Amino acid sequence: MTLTQIEYALAVYKHKNFSKAAKSCHVTQPTLSAQIQKLEEELGIILFDRDKQPIRETIDFKKIYPSLKRMILEQKQIIDFANDKDNVLDFSGEIKIAILPTLSPYLTPKIFHPLSEAFPKAKIHLYELTTQEIISSLQRDELDLAILITPLEDTHQFFTQVLFYEPFLLYCSKKSSFYKQKQVQFKDLGKEPIWLLNEGHCFRNQVMNICHSIKGLQKGKKQNFEFLSLETGQFETLRNIVKEKGGITLIPYLSTEYLTEKDNIKHFSSNVPVREVSLISDRFFEKESILKRIQDIILKEIPSDLHSPKKKKIISLD
Repeated sequence: MTLTQIEYALAVYKHKNFSKAAKSCHVTQPTLSAQIQKLEEELGIILFDRDKQPIRETIDFKKIYPSLKRMILEQKQIIDFANDKDNVLDFSGEIKIAILPTLSPYLTPKIFHPLSEAFPKAKIHLYELTTQEIISSLQRDELDLAILITPLEDTHQFFTQVLFYEPFLLYCSKKSSFYKQKQVQFKDLGKEPIWLLNEGHCFRNQVMNICHSIKGLQKGKKQNFEFLSLETGQFETLRNIVKEKGGITLIPYLSTEYLTEKDNIKHFSSNVPVREVSLISDRFFEKESILKRIQDIILKEIPSDLHSPKKKKIISLD
């Protein structure tokens, strides 16, 4: 068994296609196929189901995948150490980072140039993907890192580093009973209809979980919520519909930084709901120095009071 054979197998797993895998490894398809067949013969197992399109990995492959990937990682770490390339300024590869759609419009403009300056020789790719798309892409080695909301249901396969805690704010119209209040009570959210993003956005579930937590805080009191779903994934659309139709919505702190209608934004006086924003990577991401540098850049570009939850109440949003 050779490291080259392992690299070829991991490429097939990533691309689900022998031809694309061979191209990514800069070899001919017959060469790649022959080497993988030799690996299978030596191990005494079949790694891929070639009868299906796209090609599927077998159960046996899934069992040894972490070990195979770890072997390649250790090889890269040895080469990096030998070449003394731990300095992030010298890193000339690609860094692929995905950010949630409810974070990207506000976070990407803050970190894009600092990242480019921190890694002048690297190619930085920033993608806007949903949570499920991010998880699937990380599992397929199509991403290096991701910035999303935690906790996740299944975290054992990923490294999670909490970055900051973003508070939720209430957004209301001038017709709202909340409009003349300087602050609002967490428990009063059920007084008016709540507009939500459409299905598939984690922010929708986060808001609904916040409302469920209110029921838990008010034992013995019946609390009903009227949810209005809007077929949009944009907070700007939510705000506009609230201004026109009334009701309220919840928006994340970073989305309010450039808003002019400050009177429509209300802070919670207590039990402030927040969402935990984390940097996620594959446990075998080989560049710890890069990971740390990206983490430092993000923390530098956001308000320092978001770095810790302090006395705010963290709502479980998973």
